[in-house]
Amino acid sequence: MAFSDRVLLLRPEMRPGVLIAHLSGTLAQGTYGAAFKLLRESLGPEVRGVVLAMGEVEYLSSAGIAALARLQVDLGVQGIVLRIAEARPFIVRLVDMVGLRPKIPQDRTVADAVAALPIIAPASP
Repeated sequence: MAFSDRVLLLRPEMRPGVLIAHLSGTLAQGTYGAAFKLLRESLGPEVRGVVLAMGEVEYLSSAGIAALARLQVDLGVQGIVLRIAEARPFIVRLVDMVGLRPKIPQDRTVADAVAALPIIAPASP
């Protein structure tokens, strides 16, 4: 299932223990709420890592950055690691400028991000 509001598109892809969310468009106030809701609803108990593939994100506002920070906290509480992959240079700079890189590591490719996820035992039921 995908989400699109004509401004932001999110296509979730499940791999064993990992949810890869392919984002394209604008990540700003009014665009991320429903998309991130779908992302959260796509999380099963086996998911230990989420990779946001952001290579097609054209705009990231301060509200979008705040949404990424909230997502990282929400996932972290559940023991899920968040990583960003394929980010354009302006996204890399913005994430660095606000000090999120230590909390949301960035990788050049989705494969690199998935490989960098720590192996974590599944949560107990």
